[in-house]
Amino acid sequence: MHPLPHEAWSRHFQDCATCFPDGPGELPLLREAVRTLLEHGCYMAGDDIPLDQILTGGGQYLRGLAGPPGGADSDDVPNPHPAQWSWVEAEVRLALARATGLDAHGTLDPRIPAVLGALAQRPWDELEDLFDRAMDQFAHHHGLSTSSR
Repeated sequence: MHPLPHEAWSRHFQDCATCFPDGPGELPLLREAVRTLLEHGCYMAGDDIPLDQILTGGGQYLRGLAGPPGGADSDDVPNPHPAQWSWVEAEVRLALARATGLDAHGTLDPRIPAVLGALAQRPWDELEDLFDRAMDQFAHHHGLSTSSR
């Protein structure tokens, strides 16, 4: 049984000196948003939420983790500004593409849409493993903690 998403989100903000050595900031917060979406992507896939909805619904999902009934309206989530969510979505897409073995050097790599299109056809249990690998790779690359898993 996995921890409730809001608990993982809130606990990480309280305890993570790796992500926030000098307190929360905009870029670390966005990176943590990417990590959280990757961490919980396997559960969303298991709930039969299509991959494209997982990727584009990240902002709504993270705001839901912070708000009642599980969280508090004051829990720190990224600004809902479209540019920030576009960045989070692009980074999640890049992380998933890299987890498949694609040597993508940036979010604008033209091969990423084709890779994600092929992934969308896979069964959810394969996506669960892929999200796990992507989250671990992303966390390692950015020095984020994976201990809340």
